[in-house]
Amino acid sequence: MNKKILIILGVIVAIAAVGAAAMMFSASLPNDDADKSKIDILGNGTIAENGTLNVKLSNSEGIALKDKDIHLSIKDSNGSVVFEKSAKTFVNGVANIKIENVSAGEYEVNATFNGDKNHSASSVSEKLVINGTDDNSTDDSSTSSDDTSGDTGSTDDSAQSSSQSSSSSYSYRPSYNGGPSYDGGSSSDGGSSSDGGSDSGSDSQSGGDDTPQTDPQN
Repeated sequence: MNKKILIILGVIVAIAAVGAAAMMFSASLPNDDADKSKIDILGNGTIAENGTLNVKLSNSEGIALKDKDIHLSIKDSNGSVVFEKSAKTFVNGVANIKIENVSAGEYEVNATFNGDKNHSASSVSEKLVINGTDDNSTDDSSTSSDDTSGDTGSTDDSAQSSSQSSSSSYSYRPSYNGGPSYDGGSSSDGGSSSDGGSDSGSDSQSGGDDTPQTDPQN
């Protein structure tokens, strides 16, 4: 009697073990009914040293998927992994991952979502350029130099315009009534006073003619 009970219990345990193994195996298989996911690395593929990469995860309808694990890895030109980090997506479906201790240069970045029971796995790989901090300062210096040269050109144009305006304000015009004269000056009218002087001289001469003459017979 006891032997039969042991046999029955052994069969039950074996069936349970087989059932658990089958469930685990089926869970590891891809879910054909799962919604497809899509992963994108935002930006233009260029960041500064110690900058942040933003990765967005969405479903087949473009709806953001939150609280999902995103794994990011960066490889150099030799294929060696120089950076790895994981982060969860926010309510907008974006995971923010700061890239630290990676020097300036060109790399390959890979972002991966391993999927879950409702969404399929997805991944994306792109070229990534990390700029050094000195590049920005060089660009600012160049821009400042261009602005300065532009201001100098403007000053030269202003000085030239002022010189032309000054030279065109005065013109020489000879005066035949009393010396040289300039347009716009009151001194040119003074030349007419010389004419008056001539008239005065004429009057003095005619005054001499009024002197009485002596009769030679007396």
